[in-house]
Amino acid sequence: MSFHNFQNKANYNSIRNIIEGDNGCLWVAVGGGISLFNPINGSFTMLSESHPELLPYSHCPALAKDENGQLIVGSISGLYYYNPKLDFVWRPEIDAPKDHRFIHTSSRYNYICRDSRGLYWFGTYNGLNIVDMQQDKIYYINTEHGMPNSIVQMIGEDNEHNIWVSTTNGI
Repeated sequence: MSFHNFQNKANYNSIRNIIEGDNGCLWVAVGGGISLFNPINGSFTMLSESHPELLPYSHCPALAKDENGQLIVGSISGLYYYNPKLDFVWRPEIDAPKDHRFIHTSSRYNYICRDSRGLYWFGTYNGLNIVDMQQDKIYYINTEHGMPNSIVQMIGEDNEHNIWVSTTNGI
């Protein structure tokens, strides 16, 4: 186990999420966006340095991987996908605005989870958006469906494949 101190690095003192990348590197959701951390030399490379179109998506609490290894990034300004192998960014709101799978109840994302069935759970400020890519369907759940609050903080799956959702007012 190793530890790194980021106190003197701007935008790195608020780590929201971490996902394993290739070659032992880590994708880190920090205060300034998504960064690739190399634990060997301690370097950070902000994704927005090579993709300035991502600057509006700087506050990114939600980070997941899809079945192809692409990053799914949810910010308080919207959603984007990043393919690290092709160094390609895809933003559904801009690149596919009529794709019903990405017309969500809010463009403010707190959490993204891919469950064991392959469903994508997008936790927003206005409930859950559950996307079934195989069936080409989307489902919405919020307080009208029994959630204690519509602001989703976290989504997790237990060993029995139950989905647990934390909101600002309970689970």
